[in-house]
Amino acid sequence: MKKTINKLFPLIFAAVIAFCGTRAVDVAVAVDREIGEETTSTTYYTTMDNFKYQLSEKLALSPDSMEIWLKMPQNSVGGTLAGNFTHEEMRYNGTVDWKVDAIGRVCIEWNNKQFCHTFKNHSVNDNKWHHVAVVRDPKTHVFSLYVDGELKDWIKCVQADLDGAEVPLTVGVDSSYSTSAAIERVKEPFEGYIRQLTLYNGAITAERIAEDMTNDNVTDDYDGRILGNWYFGERWTERTIKDTTKNGNDAFLATFDKYVGLDKSEFDFDYSFVVIPDVQTLERYHKDDYLNAMKYLADNKDELKLQFAIQVGDLSDVGSVEQYYADAAEGLSYLDGIVPYSFVPGNHDYMDSCHMARDLTYYNKHFPYEKHSKLPGFGGAYEVGAMENTYYLYDIGNVKYCVINLEVGPRKDVIRWAGKICERYADRRVIINTHVYMENSGDIMRDYSASSAALYHWRSYVDVTSGRELFDMLVSQYENICMVFCGHVASDDALVRYDTGVHGNTITSMLINLQASVCDKGLGEDPVFIVKVNESKKLMRCYYYSAAHDAVYNLQNQFELPLYA
Repeated sequence: MKKTINKLFPLIFAAVIAFCGTRAVDVAVAVDREIGEETTSTTYYTTMDNFKYQLSEKLALSPDSMEIWLKMPQNSVGGTLAGNFTHEEMRYNGTVDWKVDAIGRVCIEWNNKQFCHTFKNHSVNDNKWHHVAVVRDPKTHVFSLYVDGELKDWIKCVQADLDGAEVPLTVGVDSSYSTSAAIERVKEPFEGYIRQLTLYNGAITAERIAEDMTNDNVTDDYDGRILGNWYFGERWTERTIKDTTKNGNDAFLATFDKYVGLDKSEFDFDYSFVVIPDVQTLERYHKDDYLNAMKYLADNKDELKLQFAIQVGDLSDVGSVEQYYADAAEGLSYLDGIVPYSFVPGNHDYMDSCHMARDLTYYNKHFPYEKHSKLPGFGGAYEVGAMENTYYLYDIGNVKYCVINLEVGPRKDVIRWAGKICERYADRRVIINTHVYMENSGDIMRDYSASSAALYHWRSYVDVTSGRELFDMLVSQYENICMVFCGHVASDDALVRYDTGVHGNTITSMLINLQASVCDKGLGEDPVFIVKVNESKKLMRCYYYSAAHDAVYNLQNQFELPLYA
């Protein structure tokens, strides 16, 4: 597996290449329903069964021209053909969705839906294969629709280029989600079949469209403007689809909001630890699932060789509602005396939701220093009597860990304190646990990031740092810092990135937060993130496990990573 520095690590690459061999495919197939008109040993993957393909890399240039082969059954309600739109509030750069509506009309949503248009002069809902091309000409500001090589419709509209996308493109579904129980927003998978996708920067000609219609294997660079070509086949059967161009942006089979079988292929591991995501919506809307998830960890400690647990914050969903803290504390108490654990406050754990002060009255009441300072592993706290900034020490044979838990947007003096802990325990692997650090694009949050703590109202009243400041001031500065875990922004997939510290060490950072998946159950999924470690091979096998479903959340969320420690 190639080490990736300062970029989002494509987890689907990890899942398919490093982990999902033949045996893993068989496990997944045992759970997933087979699709096809005739009985066959081949398994077909379709968007109707919540499968998608995801590109491994973000698009650096604006995807102005999109060509796609599709077949839409007459009873289909359409859906998203390809796109990377995520959330109205996130405002990520470079978002576009191409869709088909329920009567077969092609639609485009450009630049965070600032421009939405339905081409009304043609329909493709006749259960036949059609070649659809949506072409944007940046020079004339015209969006054109071609179907089977013929110009069918166009509209003139001035829109900005989508250079520098922050989220990879997916095929067969959009990426939208909601963090609000009051907003009904679901993913829109395409109810039909997609055979091929080709993307270009800038406009392409009618002649080029006609040429591409007869070419599955597009390999030229079109004067450097082709962004990629992927031939999926009339029925999806492959786990990996190679980009036929020189861009190397391969597509990997994934699922969305779908539980699949846990790969049980042999993996010798010495021990494991678990990362518990934001539990705010889980304990609020599905408390029994939350309690059962914690009970699963306690009951299976020996089988998992579980050594410690890390919770990434947002123990409450509403900072001013005390009952949520009590419920969260009840769940974590299942681990008392069985699995050592630590935790941090999230933005929802502050009494006024980060408006005026760092008031953690209920947090410290229900997770009291008096109790937790006496539990196994507790090393100390920034402030005696307060649990927002703590560190824990775990010895696992000859391997020694120090987990440093930091408040939301840590104060600079707290960061200095954490640095002294790293120095004091220079012989230990240090894991940093903090709530707000990575975006669901995989980037480290800066001051201006949409969900950065630095943008909260309290910035005017208290000392607050961004994720990037935390990286620059702490994470990158100490050779023994090997991992960072965080939550806060919702992501259906565990996101991993690698960075290089000033001493040349590699830091693995992961965003672990499944609070707001909207297909199926909606808010409050129960999986926990289990990390099994093989010290001799320097490997970690990771997966999102759901006790409620006895399964893994999403195919791509079981993978192996190198252990840089």
